[in-house]
Amino acid sequence: MHLHGDVRSQIRCTGFRMASKGKKSPRELAVSTLTKSTRERPHPNAVWKSILELCKPDFPDSMAVMALGSAVEHALEIAITTHFALDADGCLKMFEDNETPPIPTFSCKIRLGYALGIYEKHIRDELNLIKGIRNAFAHARAPISFSDAVISDACNFLVIPDRWSRLGSDGKPVTPVGRDRYYTSCEFLFLYLEDPDGGQKPKLWTKSQSYSSALAKTPTWPNKST
Repeated sequence: MHLHGDVRSQIRCTGFRMASKGKKSPRELAVSTLTKSTRERPHPNAVWKSILELCKPDFPDSMAVMALGSAVEHALEIAITTHFALDADGCLKMFEDNETPPIPTFSCKIRLGYALGIYEKHIRDELNLIKGIRNAFAHARAPISFSDAVISDACNFLVIPDRWSRLGSDGKPVTPVGRDRYYTSCEFLFLYLEDPDGGQKPKLWTKSQSYSSALAKTPTWPNKST
């Protein structure tokens, strides 16, 4: 049997690919390791320690924004998984960074969290602003900072900092601007979303004391007389 040269070449190439399948090249191993590292989910306590470090003024804006935004996204995943009837590995696979994860993006997670009743509309909007600010830093083609008008204007629409402000060295509240507004919002969102609420599952804003006192559209303050 005689085969045309091009056909013989195709058969040989196909055979080579089949023979090499299953053995990763150094490049493929490097990419696989990078992908695996993005799937790691540190304990919330470790993330919180990092958040406190990132709030220090000597951290570059871009580094802090990316890390804080990712911390909030990680906490949102924790809140969403309280609605799943899956083990820990099954929950992780819902978010892992492969080609077709069921819940692939921060935007999808925000919409799902709202649909599940984890927070109200104003917190959904807050999360979308956090995502937008993080994406602006991630995709900007030139260096940007909180002093840029487009970033500071976006931060002014965050609502959580208007309710909670830091104390200055004189013990008086400091009106948050720019960087402080973003940090304050990320801190409160992280603390609520990762909070186990005393084991209450699934996580619902209507049943969370931490949400009702800190983030609710109409706060319900704890009764200090009890």
